[in-house]
Amino acid sequence: MTEQADLGDQRPLIGREPCCHDGVLTEEPVKVGEAHTAAGVGEDVYCCRQHLPLYHPIEGTEHTP
Repeated sequence: MTEQADLGDQRPLIGREPCCHDGVLTEEPVKVGEAHTAAGVGEDVYCCRQHLPLYHPIEGTEHTP
């Protein structure tokens, strides 16, 4: 039997990403880039719907309701 970890206050953050423009968490993140480092470890960059016109979404990552 597998036990689930108690996520407490972190549960509302699952599935949300901070907007790269203003840092506000968005429930409908759109991937607009990837940040790479010399170590090879990178991360995806997201923005919210409001700021999407400022960026170009990466094909296949835009959320459609």
